[in-house]
Amino acid sequence: MVLKAQNRKLWIAFIVLTGLISLGAAAAIKQRNDSQAEIAKESTPAVTKPDSHGSSDTAKLPVRVYRIGSSQTSMASQSLTGTVKARYEHISSFRVAGKILKRHVNVGDRVVPGSLLFELDNEDYELQHKTALANVEVAKASVAQSTAEEKRVSQLRKTNAVSASEYERSLSERDIAVGRLDAAEKQLQLAINQLEYCELRSDVEGTIVNVEAEAGQVVVPGMALCSIAQSGELEAVVDIPENRLVSYDPSQSPSAVLEVSFWSLPGASVNAKLRELSPSADPITRTYRGRFTLEQPPTQIRLGMTATVHLREASVQPQFQVPSTAIMRSGTDAAVWLVDLDTGKLTMVPVKMEEFHDNFVAVSGELKDGDCIVSAGVQKLDASRIVRVWEVQK
Repeated sequence: MVLKAQNRKLWIAFIVLTGLISLGAAAAIKQRNDSQAEIAKESTPAVTKPDSHGSSDTAKLPVRVYRIGSSQTSMASQSLTGTVKARYEHISSFRVAGKILKRHVNVGDRVVPGSLLFELDNEDYELQHKTALANVEVAKASVAQSTAEEKRVSQLRKTNAVSASEYERSLSERDIAVGRLDAAEKQLQLAINQLEYCELRSDVEGTIVNVEAEAGQVVVPGMALCSIAQSGELEAVVDIPENRLVSYDPSQSPSAVLEVSFWSLPGASVNAKLRELSPSADPITRTYRGRFTLEQPPTQIRLGMTATVHLREASVQPQFQVPSTAIMRSGTDAAVWLVDLDTGKLTMVPVKMEEFHDNFVAVSGELKDGDCIVSAGVQKLDASRIVRVWEVQK
């Protein structure tokens, strides 16, 4: 009987313990459900009155907008960079050989016709000049003697004191002496010229742009000593890729307008025209050298300045510079989102990318001055979204 009473007590204790555990678990579950309900209630957005366009102001997606202005119009559809050069460059060289005695010019010097550039050691040419003078005097004496002899023989011939052959010989000797005198005088003139050639003088007005010889150097006739950029016409010299030849050739693109800007002169630009186009490509760069004449260039332009030749087609659409972040892909084409500031509606406008400039892209398409486009997050938008303008950039 005692054993049965103990078993009954253990069974009752087990039942009571099981009930307490069940009650605790139920209480924990209820507490968790209440907490989740409270969190869900707090996270539920407040209901606001829709506006006239069917969407609430808080539901609109804030976007940053870029306003296209006339100042963002691209100047040209193509551009190539080169340098400013004179149309004519004169290469100066001696006409005789010798040792340079003195150099009278430096790079950058201005020269005029007759300016002394180089001077040769003329000692040898002085000797040739003196020799030529002596030869002339000898030839003159020979002419005088042969002429007097011819006169005497002529008088004797009248009296038949000499034969006809002797008279003809005197005439021949006189003619030979006259010919030798003429040759000696020409040799003298040649010696005088060579003596003058020992001084190299400028034939043109311009600026020394290159010097390739120094005092003490022995030179030969025709050896280039210095280059002179002649004053007058200036040109922009650029290398044109073969895929752009048609665009820059006025005979094939008559509507093209050429302008030249200068890196060191911001805001300065002049009209230009193609004067010369190389008929063959450079064997290394595979480009064609083009020379563009500058029309009424500014007085501040200097030789060697960086010049950019811009090509603008008169028939192409205006181009605008927009942030690169505003460009999105629509299939295989590029596009931008046009924003209506009053309604917040979006319109996709296809564009064509023309040029890239750092963080901006020059585009053409159905755009006009004053249009506003989304400048960030364009890939997350669609035509059904209503946006709210957060910031307008210009």
